[in-house]
Amino acid sequence: MEQNMLKHLLLQFWQYSGRVDVPRRALYTTTVIGLVGQPITNAFVGFVAMLAILVDIFDFT
Repeated sequence: MEQNMLKHLLLQFWQYSGRVDVPRRALYTTTVIGLVGQPITNAFVGFVAMLAILVDIFDFT
């Protein structure tokens, strides 16, 4: 019963997603934001990891 309902919802979503027309400009904008955001996120994660290693080595507490 539950699986059948989920299947029905997915089918409805699939049907509606085909009808929704996404403006190309919005698509480009989100792609550019994603591409620019990736290296920033990577740099931030690297920085936090480096800080964690330094704290572990020098034990500032």
